[in-house]
Amino acid sequence: MLASDGTPEDHVRTLLAAERARRAPRAGLLTLLARAEAALRLEREGYAIDGRAAPRPPGQDKRVGLLLHSRGPLVPNGYAARSAEVIGAASRSGWTARVVTRLGYPHDINRYASVSQAEVENWAGVLCHALPDPAGGLRARPIDDYVAAYARAAVAAFEAFEPSVLHAASSWHNGLAAGRAARQLGIGCVYEVRGLWEVTALSRKDYGALGREDARYRLAAKLEACAADAADVVLTLSEGLADELAARGVSRGKIRVAPNCVPIPPTPAP
Repeated sequence: MLASDGTPEDHVRTLLAAERARRAPRAGLLTLLARAEAALRLEREGYAIDGRAAPRPPGQDKRVGLLLHSRGPLVPNGYAARSAEVIGAASRSGWTARVVTRLGYPHDINRYASVSQAEVENWAGVLCHALPDPAGGLRARPIDDYVAAYARAAVAAFEAFEPSVLHAASSWHNGLAAGRAARQLGIGCVYEVRGLWEVTALSRKDYGALGREDARYRLAAKLEACAADAADVVLTLSEGLADELAARGVSRGKIRVAPNCVPIPPTPAP
């Protein structure tokens, strides 16, 4: 029985301990409670990434490992278009890129659950690694467990490539995993905030009457700030987004604005 006082986190921990003590714990309920406990704890504490490996000796210069939420050709949206342009711009500047998509993608999306996905394929002119997750991805893992597993998988995928920097794009799942992986590798980390998805959800009224007081909003806002804190440089699309990140406690000095643009073809010679 739950005490009438205490926080929601206390109640969830009590239920989790009771379920674990059962002679035959129910796996589905254990997973649900473990995920709820992690979410409530991280909404209160945030996610800190401690320490940094000794800087790696100089290896291959100008190699960037990108961590993306999704990509084409399966999901050909604006996010994929910007990713392809970033890759192209890096190539034109003399950088070699390699991509991983988030742990569990695309099979963590219901409509793509049975899609066949090669573990390595070419997209936007670079090699892209899928990171399968038999444990079910973010929908099945507690957040801190997911970030740790994602970081380990990214480090393994990039090991032979030897990147000199990691560049993650929204959302915070990628940013936190990149920050953790970069520390393990002893290299720098860039986090590119392409929008605040919790604010988009707020505009759709996904949080109902609670709005910004909804625990899901508070959790996402907290973890976006943690992901930005974990990066050496933060890129974002507008001064407004930069100001919002600074208001959440991110150092304004490491934020750079890189707005969306439209490529203009050269004017033909007369």
